[in-house]
Amino acid sequence: YRKLGTFKVKDKSYCLDAARVCCELKLYDEGLGFAEQVLAIKKKKYDGLVVKSQLQMAKGDYANAPTTLNMAIAIQNKSELHYYKAVAYDKQGNAAESEKEYIAAIALKNDNLDALNELAKLQLRNNKADEALTNCNKVIAIDANNRQAYLTRSAVEAKKMDYPLAINDMSRIIMLHPNDSQLYMIRGIYYQEFTQHQNAINDFNKVLLLDNKNVDAYYKRAYSFEQVANYPMAIKDYNKIAELSHYDGKAQELLDMANKRLFELNRETVPPKV
Repeated sequence: YRKLGTFKVKDKSYCLDAARVCCELKLYDEGLGFAEQVLAIKKKKYDGLVVKSQLQMAKGDYANAPTTLNMAIAIQNKSELHYYKAVAYDKQGNAAESEKEYIAAIALKNDNLDALNELAKLQLRNNKADEALTNCNKVIAIDANNRQAYLTRSAVEAKKMDYPLAINDMSRIIMLHPNDSQLYMIRGIYYQEFTQHQNAINDFNKVLLLDNKNVDAYYKRAYSFEQVANYPMAIKDYNKIAELSHYDGKAQELLDMANKRLFELNRETVPPKV
């Protein structure tokens, strides 16, 4: 494609494929150059605008992507274009415009699961729990095994302090993804917040079987061990955090709190030095 660019080739349609290849190779600026050449071809203008917006999004140029997408929408009003526009606004922190565009995407294609899921996540972040729940349910009605919909719905339920439902939704996803440590971590936290500490410990055990350097799991498990009065195991987990802190940034962040808990549990006169 670069060689073709050195010749005076009248047909610039090859630039569309070149722009797409550049996007895949993360050569965004070069790709944008090819995209601009595509825009000069009247019959390819829409395709040129789409690939230009894709390059802008991939580059992180969320401020300019909506303008490009608006031009494409003026030619073909498609659901996916409104979705990408919503994502661009979301990345800029413009919740109102983002929500508006997700809704527009769904209006054009009511089974746009990406738009429904992202809208639900946005609504949850903006304290619109009921609306988020409605959109999660719409996704699940279309795709009964949709991981993201259950994750968001469980978060909504936990926010409403309906922990049995939140735990039940996490259990459904875990059945589909039994080796995903993140899912056990989330369910463990829900059990912990629901004061079912032995169940929480069981889930944190599973997290650590799958990822034995997960510092958050050690810290959370130690807390639950304390709540069931298993102080030796709590001390062991706090000590593990101290051990991991030598080469793990997250462990270093938790080290101070772990040391304070060790001080209390060991009834020492001075905090332990690690």
